Amino acid sequence: MKFGVIGNDQMLLSCLRILLDRPDAEISFVIYDTRRINPMNPIGDFCEKHKLNHKGIERLNEPEMLHFIQQQQPDYILSINNFWVIRPDVLAVPARGTINFHNSVPSRYHGLNVPSWVIMNGEKTHGAMWHFVEPAIDTGEVLLFREFELAKGETAASLMVKCIRAGIELFPELLDQLYTGNIQRIPQQPNASYFGKKQYPANNGYIDFSANSEVIERLVRGLNYLPYANHFLYAKIRHGEKELIVNEVGLETPVTGAMPGVVLAVEEDRILVGTGNGVIAIEDAMDEEGNECNGEAMAGYFGICPGDKL
Repeated sequence: MKFGVIGNDQMLLSCLRILLDRPDAEISFVIYDTRRINPMNPIGDFCEKHKLNHKGIERLNEPEMLHFIQQQQPDYILSINNFWVIRPDVLAVPARGTINFHNSVPSRYHGLNVPSWVIMNGEKTHGAMWHFVEPAIDTGEVLLFREFELAKGETAASLMVKCIRAGIELFPELLDQLYTGNIQRIPQQPNASYFGKKQYPANNGYIDFSANSEVIERLVRGLNYLPYANHFLYAKIRHGEKELIVNEVGLETPVTGAMPGVVLAVEEDRILVGTGNGVIAIEDAMDEEGNECNGEAMAGYFGICPGDKL
């Protein structure tokens, strides 16, 4: 069986290794996005080592790429951690279909930056799935999925890693379905939430201190992709013309009379700020260059002291 593979990063490499271990699998091509190259996981070097036909590109849906994919005549295209929208003319090429990994469970969250929205929306469970690709994004029939609980303090980064691990662990079972022909087809319902690439949380990530502490805390966790690159949005605070990225806040015991956005205390490694229903501690912040700026350093950066308002 011939597989064309489109994807990125460590998940792509992990699934390629699984395919290479199957003597009945032929990898007809590997396509990856040169704008997302991770120097720790050089896909081109991996493909050269294993003599795989590969192309690093910036645009997938171009005439020359369509021609290249048509020449390879794959039975399936596997979309693995792929951020391109695959257009119908490419979807028409594989004899048996295109299958995509998506970090959600059936009929729940479709689109981009899903770990962020799951956390910001206060979900208790999430998951990962492999599904057939149709022109509408993430809507095709599901072959298999796994659901799990979110951990306390889950961040976008930790949830993203959980989803990818689940997808890799499910991959051999996916291949078994394809080879045996015993393919599950779980239909998805039409009412799933969809999040596009231009969709952002309210206030574009700037913390609204008039919100409840719990909402603020979920916003910060949902926009924290450390130690990985953040291609979405950062949670931020500002004072005057300056701003800082916020990576972690803690929920504090409410203080009577605390006013939203007003600094209550400056400590060595954190500052306490009033919210709409209590107090949060800003415990991890950094500037745009990634330099740590916490507590007293944060107050010095902004030129603030207790009683001032962010």
